Amino acid sequence: CEAWGARQVFRAARARLGALRARMATVLAARSPLDKGRPASGLAASVLGEQAEAVLPYLLRYPTARWRCVLVPLALLPAVAWCSWVAALVLLVAAPLIPIFMAIVGWRAQAASRTQLGALGDMQAFLLDRLRGLATLRALGAVEATALRLRARAQDLHARTLAVLRIAFLSSAVLELFSALGVAMVAVYVGFH
Repeated sequence: CEAWGARQVFRAARARLGALRARMATVLAARSPLDKGRPASGLAASVLGEQAEAVLPYLLRYPTARWRCVLVPLALLPAVAWCSWVAALVLLVAAPLIPIFMAIVGWRAQAASRTQLGALGDMQAFLLDRLRGLATLRALGAVEATALRLRARAQDLHARTLAVLRIAFLSSAVLELFSALGVAMVAVYVGFH
């Protein structure tokens, strides 16, 4: 079943990619060759020929994984309920906790990532400004002070990056924790039963 399903998904992904390429070619052909906003032919050929292939792994994996995440729990719940309504109730209570806490951790990671990207932009602007004024800094003898400030900003950026990574790894820990919690509660119930 897995091999048959993989072949069907591959055929569907290839057909979808072909449809996307055809639509893109139609849009490009409808534009005038004299249009200044029209992309260069080499760029268009590169996007249609090579870069469009980068969409294929997404088309192969994501929709399939999404459907599995929706259908497998819905198929398992009645099977578990048929054996034990209490175990099904435990899974029904534990299952929604995973996406809820993953969303909370994701929002926190998004906020930390935005802050970190802002700090990265500030660091780049600071560095570019100092590079442009390097002759002035040398003339004023402020190179060492600027290097110290640059080092301090780099350390701050380093700390922010590690905070973002900590939150990203926390999402994995939350997923593992609530998955294990649901399984453990069912195991304890089955053990006592």
